[in-house]
Amino acid sequence: MPSPLPEPTASPQSGGGLRGFFRRQRDDLIRDAFLGLLVTLAAFAIAAVWDQRMAARQERIEVERSTRQEILENTRFVREMSLTDGPKPLRGLLLRGAELSGLDLTAAELTAADLAGATLYRTDLEGAVLTDADLTGADINQANLAGADLRGATLSHAGLIQSNLTEARVTSADLSGAFLDRAHLQGASLVDADLTDASLRDVDLTDTNLVNAVLTQADLTGATLTGAFLDGATMAEVCYDHSTAWPRGFTPPADPVCP
Repeated sequence: MPSPLPEPTASPQSGGGLRGFFRRQRDDLIRDAFLGLLVTLAAFAIAAVWDQRMAARQERIEVERSTRQEILENTRFVREMSLTDGPKPLRGLLLRGAELSGLDLTAAELTAADLAGATLYRTDLEGAVLTDADLTGADINQANLAGADLRGATLSHAGLIQSNLTEARVTSADLSGAFLDRAHLQGASLVDADLTDASLRDVDLTDTNLVNAVLTQADLTGATLTGAFLDGATMAEVCYDHSTAWPRGFTPPADPVCP
């Protein structure tokens, strides 16, 4: 009986086994490994960005919470001080958006205080020091600011309707877009003040110093400027009518510009 033939075996050149498999799939394996590495790196990058955003968001929340808490504490402090007869040292306080209506803050020291958006309706600020304070958009309607020091203060778009600013010092203040209708500014100093686009309807500016003030596009309808000093004042495109009372000898712009 003849002996069985031996089974063929793969030679090293035949491409069989794992070595042959890797040789045949080398390019695909390298490509897949590279793509896997890219996906992993992208995932790490996305995770890092997400962590940063979450951390920044959490930090903003903490800052806002801390700010709100500080404003509440400062508001309580101001209310307590308003009940005292002594000095009111409130310099530099953060009071943004605070509710301070009707308080007695006469002669209060509020230099550089942040009162942007605060409500100071009918608040008594007679003789108060508000130099360099930020009162942007604040409600100061019908407030008493007689003799107050507002030099360099920012009152842009603030409401000062029917407020009393008699003999107040408002030098170099920003009153652009402010509402001063029917306000009293007799004898006040508004030297170098910016009143661009301010509403000054029926305002009393008797004997007010407006030297070098900017009144561009201001509404002076019905305003009283008898005895006011307007040397160097910018009066471009102001609005006025027959009821506007000008200083003796002053020639208003030829053509009022009213909306």
